[in-house]
Amino acid sequence: MAEVALVEILNQARDELWDLEDSTTDAELWASPLGRFVAKFQSLSEPQHGMRLLALFAARRAVACWQLYCDDTSPLDAVRTAERVLEGSAPASDLQSFLLPTNPSYRGVPIVDCRECDTSCAAAAVAHMARLILNTAPRDLAICISAADMAFDQSPLGRRDQFRRWLIETAIPAALDQRALTGEEASRFRDFSSAEIEVDREADHHSPFDEAPPPWRPWWQFWK
Repeated sequence: MAEVALVEILNQARDELWDLEDSTTDAELWASPLGRFVAKFQSLSEPQHGMRLLALFAARRAVACWQLYCDDTSPLDAVRTAERVLEGSAPASDLQSFLLPTNPSYRGVPIVDCRECDTSCAAAAVAHMARLILNTAPRDLAICISAADMAFDQSPLGRRDQFRRWLIETAIPAALDQRALTGEEASRFRDFSSAEIEVDREADHHSPFDEAPPPWRPWWQFWK
């Protein structure tokens, strides 16, 4: 029954703001729907592994919002490292280099227009995931989920990804069972794949200068 009550906290807050960030005070955070959810989660028996899994699930889902515009692989590297840590094949210290959000960029050029909002939120979700797994501070789980949620709220992908439904109906139950998501569960309630996102990104940034020049021909052949 405690687990049902836990899920119900967010279920009843589906239409409320979940916005949290580093500057949010403790009083504000713990009074928010995500703060109350995390506090309830923490009160369960042996919650730490489930909380770490949930942070991984949320951050990994949000990485698509990063991939839509950015080609820096640091957030993806952080997610893969976190997967190995939680599988027991790597030490948590491997996450030390991922504790700060990666600055959004494409081909080395910083992204400073409206795309900075969703990509920065995705990067923040990944950083707070790494912090939670490394330092086990429950505050980081609340901010991780909030950042992932805000990434989809700001991203064009938000129309194609039912993040909150997936979180409540799929990710949280799996985390409570302390198990990894199946491939189908990880992609449930969205109509795209990460591979498609990367293809779309490169197509949108295609430049004629990326193409090889036509083969050389002597001038008289152009008269034929």
